[in-house]
Amino acid sequence: MQRLRQLLLLGLALQYSTAATCKPGYGDDPTTSTGCTKCIQGLFSVGGDSAGCLPVTCPVGSMAFAGAVNQTDCHPCDPGQFSIGGQSICHPADCSPGFEMPLGSNNPNDCVPCTAGTYSTGATSMCQPTTCLPGFASSALKATDPTATCKACPAGYFGTGNDTQCKPMTCAPGSAGVATANTPNNCTKCPDGAASNGAAEACTPCDPGFFAASGDAACQPATCPPGWRSNVPSSVASNCTGCAVGTYSTGGSSTCHPAICAPGYFAPEGSTTPDNCELCPAGTYSPGGDAHCKSTSCAQGFGAVAGASDGEANCVACEPGYFSLGQKSPCLPTTCKPGFASDVHANHLPDAMCSLCPQGYFSVGGSGQCTPATCLGGYMLPQGASDGNASCVLCAAGQFSPGGTSACQLTACEAGFAAPAGASSATAECIQCPGGHYSPGGATSCADTTCTPGSSSPPGASTATDKCTPCDQGYYSSGGSDTCHPTLCPPGAESADVGATDATASCHRCELGYFSEGGSNQCRESTCLPGSSALPGATDPLANCTICNSGRFCAGGSAIPQVTHCPPGQASPRNASDATLNCSECAQGTFSPGGSTACAPTTCPP
Repeated sequence: MQRLRQLLLLGLALQYSTAATCKPGYGDDPTTSTGCTKCIQGLFSVGGDSAGCLPVTCPVGSMAFAGAVNQTDCHPCDPGQFSIGGQSICHPADCSPGFEMPLGSNNPNDCVPCTAGTYSTGATSMCQPTTCLPGFASSALKATDPTATCKACPAGYFGTGNDTQCKPMTCAPGSAGVATANTPNNCTKCPDGAASNGAAEACTPCDPGFFAASGDAACQPATCPPGWRSNVPSSVASNCTGCAVGTYSTGGSSTCHPAICAPGYFAPEGSTTPDNCELCPAGTYSPGGDAHCKSTSCAQGFGAVAGASDGEANCVACEPGYFSLGQKSPCLPTTCKPGFASDVHANHLPDAMCSLCPQGYFSVGGSGQCTPATCLGGYMLPQGASDGNASCVLCAAGQFSPGGTSACQLTACEAGFAAPAGASSATAECIQCPGGHYSPGGATSCADTTCTPGSSSPPGASTATDKCTPCDQGYYSSGGSDTCHPTLCPPGAESADVGATDATASCHRCELGYFSEGGSNQCRESTCLPGSSALPGATDPLANCTICNSGRFCAGGSAIPQVTHCPPGQASPRNASDATLNCSECAQGTFSPGGSTACAPTTCPP
């Protein structure tokens, strides 16, 4: 519509206006100040007085720009564009990745695939050279990435990289091109056991019985001894290995061939003749002929034996302490833990059939069976023991065992007695319960009594309280199973209470005339000399005695001071030992009314 409108305007301008003189590429336009305007894309003008813009006639794959000066003033479309020619413009292509639009295309469907060594991302993109590394090349068509389709050149071919293709190499005999080679002589020697004629030929492994050293152009026959064959690969004539089981070899470059043996036999490794045969080991059998021992297929619980000629018929049931998983397994020792044993015939489990040895029996484990113990008297063997003597345990108090396989049984002690641990008889080893403990007898151990504080139970008690008696003077007990202990009174004091409950709380000071060393000792009579007496709290029978004061007399021993009975005019001195015998006349100027009164100064008048 735009082009039609322009043509109509052009016609009207030519009809109603005076033609202007325009330069090439411009046509008359009365609406402008110059009377000319640039021809639009698809039109041209040669210029002049009667110039008008006329349609171009471009070939396919090209277009005319605005201001064209003649009918064929056309330009090829840019890469990735197409045009149907005439007055048409160039349109961008919409090719798929791996395709491009060729130059001069006139159809949106003219996309063609990229050739080997090129790639395209599609749309208006043209095919560009791939960017493979040296030693790599892209032979893929329709590539969409510069490197994704690059592949390493195979051995015998090389590539310089980018878009070049892999080409044959020119290696010397005994060598071959390496993978990813980037030059025609990037070659390496053939490894041991392979050879090559060179050029692009790969290194070919030698056939069995032949060898080649690195860089050799051809393989040579080996020189192995009889019963041996050449290793593959091999670089020397004597690199040999013994023939496998069931085969033999005469040596040289000969390979190993099948041997022929009787049933139950096979040809061992390194055989030199077809009849060099030996007995098949347990777990295998041979029906004869092919000299190979095949795996047996024994049932579970049945073990394979050596020299079998049948895979099932020659299997034997496993004895107790042994098992077999079947198939090719022989009878193997069970894996019972120490103290356990398996007594099952035809067992197929290594440890699931293991049972705990009963009391009095032991097992070392594995395939060992439960065996009687040899315990000493007073001991027993518990369940699951692994040794017949070292695993014996001492019978607990109140139990006994004569030893051997016997279990610990209850003792039968009389009341007030109990058996210690390790007794070997029901009664012979019963011992009396110590003080503060009791037992009703039988298998009962000695238990703590429950005496009240200040009392205790003597040895041999049969109940918790029936023999509880108060502690004697000088002793105390906290009760329960506590026995009577000596009190801890200080010197000069005693605990005279019966049934004391504390070491010191019941202690009292000794009275006049008595002494005590303390502890549990009681207060005893002092041994003071006449004229002296012991003070309260004395700690020694003589050392703590003091002289009696005047007016008092002390008879000695444990006697306490008493008042004297002197007649009037007399008085007793200190250290008196009698009520009257020690009285003496008062001195001149003194007097005494007698009795225990001392002599005092007189108060005569002047």
